[in-house]
Amino acid sequence: MEEGLSVLKIIHITDLHCETSTSRDLMDQAAGMINAENPDIIICTGDFILRDERLVMKRNHDIAKEFISRLKYKHFYSIPGNHDCYDKNQDSALDLYTQNWGSERFSANLEGAFIVGVNSSIINEAAKKVHKSAGTVRDEGIRFIEKEILEADKNDFRIFCVHHHLIPMYNDTYGNAWNADILFNSGKILRILRRNRFDLALQGHKHTPENFILDDTIYLIGGALLRKMPDHAENTFYSIEVGPMVTIKLHLLQSERERIVYCAPNKRYVPESAMPEDRNIGVVK
Repeated sequence: MEEGLSVLKIIHITDLHCETSTSRDLMDQAAGMINAENPDIIICTGDFILRDERLVMKRNHDIAKEFISRLKYKHFYSIPGNHDCYDKNQDSALDLYTQNWGSERFSANLEGAFIVGVNSSIINEAAKKVHKSAGTVRDEGIRFIEKEILEADKNDFRIFCVHHHLIPMYNDTYGNAWNADILFNSGKILRILRRNRFDLALQGHKHTPENFILDDTIYLIGGALLRKMPDHAENTFYSIEVGPMVTIKLHLLQSERERIVYCAPNKRYVPESAMPEDRNIGVVK
């Protein structure tokens, strides 16, 4: 990331859960607020739709695509959530996701940023024997992360995307005392993020926005963007500005307000004017 590089604006959305009853007014408001941020990148961490019978899921994907078509961006990346991967009968519906949104995993090398995302929803018979929302990153997903990170520049701002959350969380929105939907092999993912010095991890699934820092990695759990929420909760999304500073804002739709949840110098950003004569000193490796 070089001096003078313009700020990269990223929007993180998740858990749209589109269906015929999704509020069109809410869709209008969400699109307006997102577009007002003038994002370079939009990342969706899954659950575009609400699971149902396959024919209904096809229609739900059409609704989600109509919404996404209203958004303004230079790059759009996504991974599936558990609702995108299974139908009402717990049979695989991943083919519907890939037909509408592309691969179940992605990586992007951009100027100043490296982004990688993988599917964390189980797609096999074992899924019928565990919780319907269970998650794990399969071996091929692990290998994909490890391979793609080799292409990242050491000074790139590194972002990891997954649908399920990586540590147990109290669910404030729905009042659950605990949440069994933690990623089964989260320890393996956390080790990869730590060893490869990821800066940001984007997650969904919980419907309650949350943020915390672990081993210098910022973890953002997004709230639900379009799903109908309990009266005491709001639909939300995050905006992330990456430049000399990293600034993260939580945007609340119903009250039309925003709140800064993180703001700190970007450890990857080394301005030329601040560099000592030995150009290797002070550079993150």
